[in-house]
Amino acid sequence: MTNSKLKMDDLYQIFDENGQHKLNKFSTEPKAEFDIDFSIEKLEVFVIIPELTKISTNKVIGSLENARYELILSKDFKISSDFQTVIIDEIKHSIPNFFNRKMIQKEDKNTWEIIFRQILQKEIFDEIQKQKELQTERIRNLRLR
Repeated sequence: MTNSKLKMDDLYQIFDENGQHKLNKFSTEPKAEFDIDFSIEKLEVFVIIPELTKISTNKVIGSLENARYELILSKDFKISSDFQTVIIDEIKHSIPNFFNRKMIQKEDKNTWEIIFRQILQKEIFDEIQKQKELQTERIRNLRLR
């Protein structure tokens, strides 16, 4: 019978010191990262563009070690006192009832990231798609060299 529990040594082999899965370091896909500052009520969304490295004639990998961060959205927001709405750039958005109000009140960044992702999904999606197309072109150019 094998022991199915993970040991700490196993976890260190899977995750790096920042808690990132080691396999994520080699993705070529751009992705969004949120910076939410509740003290100044500012939301910034960055696209992370992995650095590309050619490892063979037709193999290119992306590394997050030296990735570029580009600001794609910068929004001011204001949370209502009853935590039912959030105003982003002077547009009022309802916060769906299925979100945990205690976590919203505690300014839980994961909860707020999901809320902002839902509200701003079109803008974020469009920018990520644009960056994916650019990244595909970068990969193609790197392979041709």
